[in-house]
Amino acid sequence: MADSGNGDAWYAHGVSAPNCWLPPSNDDSVWCGPEDKELKRFYDDNVNIRGASFQGVQVQIDQLLKSLYTELKRAESTHPFLRLKPFLKQGGSREGLKVGAANEFDALLPFTFDGITAKVIETPENNLPPGLAEICIKKISNKVAIRPVELFVGRDGERYVSSQVFHDKLFKGLIDTAVQKFNQDPSLSSFNIRRQASAPAIKLDVIINGQMVSIDVVPGFEISAISSSLRKFVVTRWIPSSKNVTRTVRIQDPATVWRVSHSHFEMHIFDKWGVENVTGKRLVRAARILKGLRVEDKDRNCSSQLHHVLTSYHIKNVLLHSLLCLTKVNAVSLSSVSEALGYLVFMLKSALTRSKLPQFFSFNPSLGSFFPDYAFHIRSTPVVNLFEERSDGEIQQVRADLTKALKHFNLQQLLDKTQHVDTCAIKPFLDNVEA
Repeated sequence: MADSGNGDAWYAHGVSAPNCWLPPSNDDSVWCGPEDKELKRFYDDNVNIRGASFQGVQVQIDQLLKSLYTELKRAESTHPFLRLKPFLKQGGSREGLKVGAANEFDALLPFTFDGITAKVIETPENNLPPGLAEICIKKISNKVAIRPVELFVGRDGERYVSSQVFHDKLFKGLIDTAVQKFNQDPSLSSFNIRRQASAPAIKLDVIINGQMVSIDVVPGFEISAISSSLRKFVVTRWIPSSKNVTRTVRIQDPATVWRVSHSHFEMHIFDKWGVENVTGKRLVRAARILKGLRVEDKDRNCSSQLHHVLTSYHIKNVLLHSLLCLTKVNAVSLSSVSEALGYLVFMLKSALTRSKLPQFFSFNPSLGSFFPDYAFHIRSTPVVNLFEERSDGEIQQVRADLTKALKHFNLQQLLDKTQHVDTCAIKPFLDNVEA
């Protein structure tokens, strides 16, 4: 397990994660041995992104987001109670996990309220399923006019911010106004943004260097922070009524639900262990190969559940668990990328077998020494099972399709030749899966 002493090895206290894109590392020093030589062929053909390609796109994405934010601040005047803050980069293109092409970027738009006192209520205090939250309005200044009027929903003597109304009737309108102004600016004529809306994010499509690039933008309300260097948000994530009916645990008021986001915590971890540590770099490379396998398997079988059910977020969570269990401060614990991939596949299959993948920042006893000021290691912090809303049949089909894909792309034979997985090394993860 990563040994930090007091947790400083996982993030530098008081130092914010840089708000920049992180090109995927193509450091060839991570490859080692004959199995890695064969594995690298799959990586070069299906995963690798040329650095120059990523760099060229990210420069223009930065220009686009800066100009779009300027227009959003102008549009903000129609809602005097709302205060927008500059975009925060997040997702695979921020964490060095992107595969295939530099064609997808993610950004969070932080917002606060002016003249309104609000409090985020998280699980278990809100009686919601783990990982979900509500924004409770405690006080509103008499001078503040709220539009749209249905933004706040009354329940049991309290008022809550409707995630659905915020997305559909406020945020979407701000984006549309900003995009219209943006497209009318002659100095930005090389861009032509089109907006798609699919909650919880709004997708913006733009042509850059002849290729279609998508930017997913999601609004995030910042939760009062313990540390200025670690920021936590709730992002729009209401539950449609049709899906609420089929949920294992139904939600009383699905329109007021927001999702808790730890993306800023993830940035710190990937910046440290995915860039500076040899074992960490091998695990990140292996996770990108697993993501590439998921994408390529869609071409092998368009109905593959490996693509339709398993998500990049699932793979990222397995990666985070592996970093926690396997990285050492002053030692290399994995000898090759092939060995790293073997661990990730074993951990993923273990989670699929039990139909349980614990979200990394839900109840995780091993995080106590790394993030002591947060409650991740406290028993009262509920476990978020990322497979919760999937049927056992779907999950087991993913496992079967993963096995088929590994064989089809000749990766299983490489894993069979590598060192066997030491289950003691990943015992904290396996215990959490079995609990």
